[in-house]
Amino acid sequence: STRTHRVNNLEASPDVSPGPDGASKSSKPCLKHPAHALTYFCKKCGQVVCPECAMSPQHADHCGDIVPLYEQSGRVSAKLKGQSKSVSQHVIPQLRDSLKSVKQTMNSVNVTVEALSAEIEADVKKVSDWLKKKEEALLLEVDKDRWEKLKQLEGEEQRLQNTLCLAERGVEMVEESMKVLTESEVVQLAPSIEQCLSSVQQSEAGAGWV
Repeated sequence: STRTHRVNNLEASPDVSPGPDGASKSSKPCLKHPAHALTYFCKKCGQVVCPECAMSPQHADHCGDIVPLYEQSGRVSAKLKGQSKSVSQHVIPQLRDSLKSVKQTMNSVNVTVEALSAEIEADVKKVSDWLKKKEEALLLEVDKDRWEKLKQLEGEEQRLQNTLCLAERGVEMVEESMKVLTESEVVQLAPSIEQCLSSVQQSEAGAGWV
């Protein structure tokens, strides 16, 4: 039968696994059967086995899934090479293009941010300069108003000082006159004294200052 033929082939197989080009490659010894090399692969179990393992009860029901190790190695190598080629031809170029695009975007962002920063700095400087000029103008206006107020107050101060002197002189004159003048002289001089005192009162009553 096919199974018997397969087992006979396993029994007759050497401990050296021939490569696809006919060359022989030494395999590692089996841990369970050190006298035999691991020259076969069980596709169902996914294990590398020696001829003795292949004929054991563990693999007896699926000996048709046991193939020479070099065949499985060839299939796996071909698959890995295909995947590697696909990655090399498609994935890597895409990654490089994506990386290039990201770098370009980063550079663009940096340029944009620098331009915005410069624009903001310029606007801030304009606002700062405007505020400084506004401050200077307001200070000049306040200072001008202060000097005008002070000048006005100085004038009022001088007027009050003059009025005070006049009032004091009037009061002093009245007091002195009352001491030395006779009754008839007081009556005669009363209009002049009243006029003097009245002018002082009118001057003070009509005064106004801020």
